[in-house]
Amino acid sequence: MKILILPVIFPSEQRPGEGIFILRCAQALRDRGHEVAVLRVVPLAPPMGNKWRKYASIPSKYEVEGIPVRAVRAIIPPRRIGLEFVPWQVHRAVEDEIRRFRPDVLHANFLIESGQIAVRHGVPSVVTAHGSDAYNWPYTRPGLMRAAREAIMNATRVTAVSEFIRKCVQSIAPREVDVIWNGGDERFFFPRDRAIARAEMGLPADRFIITFAGNLLRAKGLYELLEAAAALKQLSPLVLVAGEGPEEAALRQRAQRDGVELRLLGRLDQDRVSALFGAGDVVTLPSYNEGLPNVVCEAMLCGRAVVASAVGGIPEVIEHGLSGLLVSAGNVEQLREALRSCAGASPARESMESAARDFAARNLTWRVSAARYEDVFAQAIESRSVKRFARTSS
Repeated sequence: MKILILPVIFPSEQRPGEGIFILRCAQALRDRGHEVAVLRVVPLAPPMGNKWRKYASIPSKYEVEGIPVRAVRAIIPPRRIGLEFVPWQVHRAVEDEIRRFRPDVLHANFLIESGQIAVRHGVPSVVTAHGSDAYNWPYTRPGLMRAAREAIMNATRVTAVSEFIRKCVQSIAPREVDVIWNGGDERFFFPRDRAIARAEMGLPADRFIITFAGNLLRAKGLYELLEAAAALKQLSPLVLVAGEGPEEAALRQRAQRDGVELRLLGRLDQDRVSALFGAGDVVTLPSYNEGLPNVVCEAMLCGRAVVASAVGGIPEVIEHGLSGLLVSAGNVEQLREALRSCAGASPARESMESAARDFAARNLTWRVSAARYEDVFAQAIESRSVKRFARTSS
């Protein structure tokens, strides 16, 4: 099967961590014997400012860990204004790539604008909704709602990364939606000896270590995390945060004000994130909204208890008290007590860690996800073939 992936974001030398989850799924499909290529839209950017210089320097053709990528450029204004018109800008370039690669199926990641692009070219299409493209973006402007509906109603098949996102998609446009959970890469995320991981990272052996990985955004609940950690001073918590974002300076100031030892580690590659999780007592994600965050899948594969907000698809993969702990978003008291229960070795924590690892190994890997996508792709191709035969027969 030849699969052309249309992502909104994808790794490059200039932005190596961007869309890494799409790369891992593509590699898992390749490992199952399929020919996979990527066609991505890159902002047509003036070479001014660090962000735009990085976009401008992305080549039109490159390769990432064995996956070939072609980049086409379009004018993408800030704040997603006019995003629904991007498919018109790249229509001819997409047609050219389809003629060159001759895919059996197009797989669009995100409803807007990749989903719109995928459904306009007469090739069997599978559109995957990931999160904010289903529960946020369409409600910001009528044009984006029309774009989301176009992708949903015209795709051959639609998938969502969680049951929560499935319901969000169906609230936009009624149709059948398959749920395929995100995953983690087993090559990087696996159980590690906590003491060895701490020694390798130069971390103290006797501290209560709370870990977080993700974008440094207010919506990720990081201020609530610092408030909860400040209330646990008797446990001397060390908060380790991997990631980048606009709240970095403010988080440093808040931690200093509240007397919390916070270490901002910047963006880490996947092996270092896995080592970070391995060194910690608990992984936390006190977000206000999510689809199905990869960090949860990865932490569970590492055999670590996760304390996370009961939002989006997280309650679908964490069973409270069995494979992790769920708290209400924004509830600092609940977060504090859940973190406290993970301090120090205990039979309860060890049981959660074992259950998390077992569930993730069976359900939350890209190998498992790729097998599910493979079935949906085959069904999309067969559906289009049946429709074509019916039209010919009539």
